[in-house]
Amino acid sequence: MDRGFSFFVGGIEDAMIAALAEQAAEYSGDIAPYAGEFGDEKKLREAIDSLTPRFPLFLVGYGSGHDKRETQLFPEHGSPWVKRHDCTFIVILADNDARGEEQQRRGATGIYRMIDDVHAALEGRQFVALIGEGEEQERVILNPGEFIATDVEHIVHFADMTAYAVPFETYFRYLTPDRREPGLDIEAIQFEIDLTNRHRVIPGDAPGVHVR
Repeated sequence: MDRGFSFFVGGIEDAMIAALAEQAAEYSGDIAPYAGEFGDEKKLREAIDSLTPRFPLFLVGYGSGHDKRETQLFPEHGSPWVKRHDCTFIVILADNDARGEEQQRRGATGIYRMIDDVHAALEGRQFVALIGEGEEQERVILNPGEFIATDVEHIVHFADMTAYAVPFETYFRYLTPDRREPGLDIEAIQFEIDLTNRHRVIPGDAPGVHVR
């Protein structure tokens, strides 16, 4: 089974959605994946409109991250590496303002309560993927690094909608592709040589050889 980058990112996003669905069962809104740019208000609004959401809305997605090589599985050239990926996953909370400012923020399902529920659902969590069935079933820890909330950011305020972002830091390890294949044979390298060339010689160039 491919346990590369997409296996872990997709698994973590699915687990986040399931955890939020359990914690926020009382809400009448939607919980959906989001693959757009979190910092672009226009694109975020377009994405929310395209979902035709029922507010309050939770959007879940991978934010960004960086890799560090840890261990090569085999000594051969092209062998897969284990990489540690330190990253951020983000939950965007969006609600409309139709109920009035105080109710919208402080009510039983207001935006502040939504932030509480996101923390309750995800803070400190590790997610596990169950692969196979019966005695052959395998448990794969998706994020050895537990979810740590780092911020609450007010990102969008429109006349009919307010949105906050709650990022979580974590990490996972994944395998790079196996490229242990024979290299390509080079049959010939051709140079164009003009023995009558009188052009000025420049560093790295050779008399009579055109660098094109």
